[in-house]
Amino acid sequence: GTYYSQHGYSDFFEEWAKTDLQAMVKRDRNHPSIVLWSIGNEVDYPNDPYTDPNREDYQAWRPSAYQVTETARTLYDHVKAVDDTRPVTAAVANAPLANKTGYAALLDVVGYNYQEQHYEEDHENFPQRRMIGSETGDSYEAWQVVENHDYIPGQFLWTGIDYLGEAGRFPSRSNDSGLLTLSNVRKPGFFYRQSLWSDEPMVALAVADSMEEGDYDDEGGTSHWTWDGQEGEQMTVVAYTNGEAVELSLNGESLGRKAPADDETPWVTWTVPFEPGTLRAVAQTDGKVVAQDELQTAGEPHAVELVPNRSEIRANGDDISSVRVRVVDSDGVRVPQADHEIRFDVEGPGENIGVGNSNHESIAPYKADVRNVYRGRARIIVQSSGTAGEITVRAEAEGLSSDAVPIDAK
Repeated sequence: GTYYSQHGYSDFFEEWAKTDLQAMVKRDRNHPSIVLWSIGNEVDYPNDPYTDPNREDYQAWRPSAYQVTETARTLYDHVKAVDDTRPVTAAVANAPLANKTGYAALLDVVGYNYQEQHYEEDHENFPQRRMIGSETGDSYEAWQVVENHDYIPGQFLWTGIDYLGEAGRFPSRSNDSGLLTLSNVRKPGFFYRQSLWSDEPMVALAVADSMEEGDYDDEGGTSHWTWDGQEGEQMTVVAYTNGEAVELSLNGESLGRKAPADDETPWVTWTVPFEPGTLRAVAQTDGKVVAQDELQTAGEPHAVELVPNRSEIRANGDDISSVRVRVVDSDGVRVPQADHEIRFDVEGPGENIGVGNSNHESIAPYKADVRNVYRGRARIIVQSSGTAGEITVRAEAEGLSSDAVPIDAK
């Protein structure tokens, strides 16, 4: 049988593949940031659409897996004809099959999508092969595979930032697999990666719903200590750190010092009965304090707070400042339950080019002068209109103190 989903670019492939591929290469070949050209992503996925006679779910009406290799060889030649200075790669979804059909062998660099289990065997069988993790698991084990094998240069996580699409059911319209939200909020998973990858001493606290493998997004954990009506409930508190040990305290009382078990998990956890106040993590290395983090229980919503990531931008009609918006209590602590509607006003030589709040289920427009905060947060992007001067960004909400910040366009 045939399905509507099979009618895509393949309908135009014979006519347009060479033109489109070479146009892409010609457009971007002078960019030094381009290090590889890719001719495909997961086109060898079992039965989507190519089929393998050795699989139990073989479907004879589908095209043979060997056709992938023939097509890839043609695309490879199209790339080399207009740029022979860079390697050609593709992301394979089925390494054993890509090896068998010759697909992997014709690539200059073989990209592995979630195929970490085949790295060692393939390196042994094809010692000259250049391999990259083109899309990789986000578990600690998947990172250890990279750490322990010099021939694997790193990871590409799917994905660094939440993105529109692959959203599931309406009203959700974006995917939440990122380390950063749509409006640039760092999730607990961001700090987990920082603990693995950064030499700068750090510790970051989160409160987890669960610590299942790869479950570090906003649904699996969150960075606040405001749990109204849940006094005494057991919370799993997580500290991500690259320090040797972390001491946790609640309202000045120590809850114990723990060291990450590097062979199992690079984080530490405590079970803590919720009590309002200040949760503090202190990271130590060689007996010295190297980093601290704290979460404070928020009081009643009091004010809107604006913090631009840049208070000076170029007055070129192009440059932007990304302004963080938060609803805070009288001590400046974010109120995670807040969902106030914020009204924005931009004066001077700049304009509001977009607002957002990280909520995957919001269908509010990004081009607007109002936006509700989500978990106490939102963001507004301000762009230079082309002349020098001071831009003023104002935000107000009913029942809250308003805020205004200057951005200097030079």
